[in-house]
Amino acid sequence: MSESTGIDSVAECRVPPPPHAPPERGTSVGSLAVPVAVELWTGGLLLVGMLVLGGLVAHESRPTIFDQMVQGRVPHLPHAVWTGVVHLGSPLVLVPVVLLCAIWALRQGVRLAAVCALSPIVAALLAQILKHVFDRLDTGVASYPSGTVATVAAVAAVAVIAVDRRWKPAVAVIGGLLVVAMCLTVVALRWHYPTDAGGGAALGVGVAMVADGLSALRPRTVGSEPSAVSAGPSAHR
Repeated sequence: MSESTGIDSVAECRVPPPPHAPPERGTSVGSLAVPVAVELWTGGLLLVGMLVLGGLVAHESRPTIFDQMVQGRVPHLPHAVWTGVVHLGSPLVLVPVVLLCAIWALRQGVRLAAVCALSPIVAALLAQILKHVFDRLDTGVASYPSGTVATVAAVAAVAVIAVDRRWKPAVAVIGGLLVVAMCLTVVALRWHYPTDAGGGAALGVGVAMVADGLSALRPRTVGSEPSAVSAGPSAHR
């Protein structure tokens, strides 16, 4: 009886340890994978910051000191330049980009494709809802946060999310420049205050990052072990 118990104990000691869990899916920022928790926290902080800023400017019709400082430093370019930038944020440009991102992301799973397709829509809808919640007025029109900037920022974010890791830095720079250009444009055309544009950018990027982070979460059942097969190609994104 004791010998059997000893043999069983030795056998148990020789059982190989379970394989290590696969790495977490990378986020949209940079060329290295960022843990999902970091992506969720970053996106969440952007959204919280947007809400806090909205609370500070709610029901106001005057520009803040920051708005006045930025408005006085916007480059004086021909009107045609600003309207040209606005066209980059039109549905004729953004919809094909979103569809391409969703199709490209489909290689890594339906969840990621859904993130790319729906994030800009959610950001645009939330912007319109929050305008009525905060009721920040610019020339009598609810303006916080900027829906134009929010949509463009969300599209830029999902473009970075969708591409392969080696292309993320380049796409992030291009997308970031486009968002900055759109922020300057809506301010130069007097559509929005600078704080409206900043709130829109935080909303768009925050929605995309939170959606991407949530889509990367994998529910675990009791006694189950994660595997590289279940993680799919997105684990190496």
